[in-house]
Amino acid sequence: SGAVTDLAEARRGVLARESKGSTGMEHGIALPHARTEAVTRMVCALGISRAGVDFDSMDREPARVFFMVLMPMSVTVEYTRLTGALMRALDEPGREALLAAKSGREAVEILAHGMQAH
Repeated sequence: SGAVTDLAEARRGVLARESKGSTGMEHGIALPHARTEAVTRMVCALGISRAGVDFDSMDREPARVFFMVLMPMSVTVEYTRLTGALMRALDEPGREALLAAKSGREAVEILAHGMQAH
C-alpha cells in the first residue's frame, strides 16, 4: 500500500515495544504495535495461528489471534479507538469464528463485521 516506508525500521519498532513488555493479552489474543516514523499512516495486519504461539500472554495461554498495528508518531486517538473496537470484536464468538476462517479474506471479513457490530 506504500504506507510502510522502511520495513526494517518498522520491525525494529515492534521488537523494541515488545522488549518493554509483552502485548500478549488474554484469551489467545496478541496486539503487537509500535509508533514509528517508518509508516505514513496507520497500518494493520491480522495473523492467525491455530496451534498457538507462546507470546508471554497475561493468562499464559498461547496467542492464536495476532493483530499488529504500526502507527505514525502523531497518532493517538485513532489507536485507542481501534484497540477498543478490536477487543470487543474479539470476544469468544469472534475469536472462534476467526480461528475457523478458511482464508485470509474470510478472516478479514469476520473481523470487519465484528468491529461494525459493536
